[in-house]
Amino acid sequence: MTMVDLLEKHRPIADRIARMLAMGVNAVGVTNDKVLSPTRAIINGRETILAGTNNVGREVGNEAKVADVTRGLKAIVDRCRAKAPNATLVLTAIFPRNDNPAVVPTLNAINAGLARLADGKKVRFLDVNAKLADADGKLFDGMMGDRLHPSLKGYQVWADGLKPILMELLGPPAATDHAPPPTGDPSAAAKK
Repeated sequence: MTMVDLLEKHRPIADRIARMLAMGVNAVGVTNDKVLSPTRAIINGRETILAGTNNVGREVGNEAKVADVTRGLKAIVDRCRAKAPNATLVLTAIFPRNDNPAVVPTLNAINAGLARLADGKKVRFLDVNAKLADADGKLFDGMMGDRLHPSLKGYQVWADGLKPILMELLGPPAATDHAPPPTGDPSAAAKK
């Protein structure tokens, strides 16, 4: 895979960040694999955490797995609260995945645990899964390009879910859009 292919693959992330910047949100994305190294967007003292799907994996989980992943996510929340006690955290439900539909009950149980971590003030919970998949967890067309990672359409659903929370926390979008063009390549502006 070439660098251009890699950038194109992750264009939806760049587009989402550009939309957040247009709302006046300074987003920095960090991508990693497991609960102990979650995807985070640091937003002016507020953090959006998306973590846990790789810990669930493709295998059906039992109560111990649910408890383990939930405990790991709680540890992230506790650490963020300790490091930034005035920050508002937005916990996003683990997205549905169709690489093995049998894991849906595991995801639902973990997401129920995540929801219990929220206090509605400094820790918010966002679940857009009903807009990504049906009640059985089967993804709607076009939501996940590979049955696991959001497509542009899936990221838009997530962004639309985040928008009211961010508007409440940050106020309306800035009058001037300072976001770079959504090219997926931040150096593209320098090449013009």
